[in-house]
Amino acid sequence: MGKWHAHGTAHFSMPQAVLGLAGIYDLVALRDHYMTIPVYQEIIETAFGEEDKWNQASPAAANIRDSWINARLAVLAYSVSDELVPQDQLDRMAAMLKGLGCSNRKDLVLSLKGKHDEIWRDGWELAQSIVTTLQHLLHASTRRQSHASSSTT
Repeated sequence: MGKWHAHGTAHFSMPQAVLGLAGIYDLVALRDHYMTIPVYQEIIETAFGEEDKWNQASPAAANIRDSWINARLAVLAYSVSDELVPQDQLDRMAAMLKGLGCSNRKDLVLSLKGKHDEIWRDGWELAQSIVTTLQHLLHASTRRQSHASSSTT
């Protein structure tokens, strides 16, 4: 399993699954989508600094192949009613994951209901996304263990 470390001290196992909810996956594309709304540029610059740093913070634009070498599940959850994050963010991340070509990873897109903040405020869509992700991860683990057991007998 892949490992990463923070500032040369602690070592962590790479995640087996990632759930992205109403995510911003490409900062440049988000700013470009909302070019006529200056607050998007301001928010991104305040959080991530100058534009030359944005791709490093954008999973759809950054080189994350090594981070995903052992990942088994990528779940992207999005609501078409999201008024703050455009659907092209989901599309860009899904295309990037597909381009990684990891045969041991399953990619899943979940359809959420509600506006951007409703997903977090109500909690139902968030909880369902977490449960679905865990169910798929558990199913993949069970299937992998069954396959390993039948291969050794």
